[in-house]
Amino acid sequence: MNDNPTDLIKDLQAWKPAAGSLDDWRIERQMRLQAPAVPPRPDDIAEPSPEEQLRLRAAAMAAAERKFTGDVRAMLAGGFPARAVQFIASALKAGDWPEFPQANVFGRVVDALDDRKTVLLLGDHGPGKTTLATQAVWVLIKRAGDARPDVRYHKAMGLIDHVRHRTMQGHENPERVIAELGRVPVLVIDEMQLLRDTDDEMLILDRVFDARYDAMTPTVLISNHVPAEFDSQIARRRNKSRWSEVGERIICNWRSFRAPAPSAPDAGNKEL
Repeated sequence: MNDNPTDLIKDLQAWKPAAGSLDDWRIERQMRLQAPAVPPRPDDIAEPSPEEQLRLRAAAMAAAERKFTGDVRAMLAGGFPARAVQFIASALKAGDWPEFPQANVFGRVVDALDDRKTVLLLGDHGPGKTTLATQAVWVLIKRAGDARPDVRYHKAMGLIDHVRHRTMQGHENPERVIAELGRVPVLVIDEMQLLRDTDDEMLILDRVFDARYDAMTPTVLISNHVPAEFDSQIARRRNKSRWSEVGERIICNWRSFRAPAPSAPDAGNKEL
């Protein structure tokens, strides 16, 4: 996975005029000319007229815009925070793929999800853990084309409440609910540090994680814990060995994006 921001922008900005359809048309035309079973048509001889080029470009841009809008809706429907989705969408349309201070961190997350592994993002408030996870999932959706995977985002306590509501108030079969969560192609569980570690909470979360472990479906875990605190939390789980099999453990210890930028010294107030 190449996580060079410039290359990613080129890949993800299909809706921009720079990604026009003329080159695609030429490739398709060349493929038709090389296929002996398909006789050349008159329009295979000459390039499109300027009017046809504009029509093809407009059609490609419209299709890409529909895809982009569909991707946004899929992220929001999956429960991803509107703030993170809006931030990434605005950045992409402006041609500015969000970057993180730690080298290769984005590629590491995407590669782990591609390999169906668990990703653990640890760090204090503000370095962009949720945004990083949202970006990575967005790339998976983008690459899938029209066959968008069913992606989900839950805060840890919200996931517990989701299971309780469906099984207790909705009278659904607990095994069916857990199995469904196990099959979700990508699941992000945020705010792990807020779990109270009651027996009921631990049982539900362990069963969800077991189902995903068995199904080999990738999961992103996000916590404000420092590594030692998270390890202590995991050590109390009945399936701690499975929780410990993390594909990528990323310590997000760079400066918080929420903190004000340090002000430059005022040159006019220097002491002589």
